[in-house]
Amino acid sequence: MGAARESSTEMVPASILPTTRRRVLGVLRGEGIGPEVIDVALEVLDALGLDIELRHGGPIGFEAARIGGKVLTDEVIEFCAAIFGDGGAVLRGPGCG
Repeated sequence: MGAARESSTEMVPASILPTTRRRVLGVLRGEGIGPEVIDVALEVLDALGLDIELRHGGPIGFEAARIGGKVLTDEVIEFCAAIFGDGGAVLRGPGCG
């Protein structure tokens, strides 16, 4: 017989193993097809049963420019900074190229 096989967790990088820490995901729906694509992506994440805290940010792109004069508002920049500060990531749809 061959050598004993390593356990499956020893072959998987620790950075992708599940932890008890809740993940934070900021969501920027974007414009055009963005909201539709984001909705499907969120359905997939939900189906995976992951413990993810979703936080929704404001508009980006043309809608943001119409409201505040910039395609990326200070509020959205602060939103993203807060998500990153909490160790999270941002899922965003397209916004003004």
